[in-house]
Amino acid sequence: MSYCKGCGKEIVWAIDENGYKIPLDPRAPVYMRLEKMDDGTIRVRRDESSCVTHFATCRKANEFSRKKCGICGKEMNYRGDHLCDVRNAKVETKKNME
Repeated sequence: MSYCKGCGKEIVWAIDENGYKIPLDPRAPVYMRLEKMDDGTIRVRRDESSCVTHFATCRKANEFSRKKCGICGKEMNYRGDHLCDVRNAKVETKKNME
């Protein structure tokens, strides 16, 4: 059993289809849409086989969002590793000037 470092709630870890680990709420209510009624409401049933990502329910989720490169705007990984083409070009230019 794991707990969120941000809010302290219980989480379970899963691996998505791309191999990334993602935190899930173990008992979050998930509802499957069955049909739309004439008055605009929808009929649903609780789907016990599905989970909700903890990022959708955690009050401190913004603290865990991925950082973006200040030069190109691309997402960096959780360690901050990202070398964009612009940064590499600046490094190469600096080396050529020495």
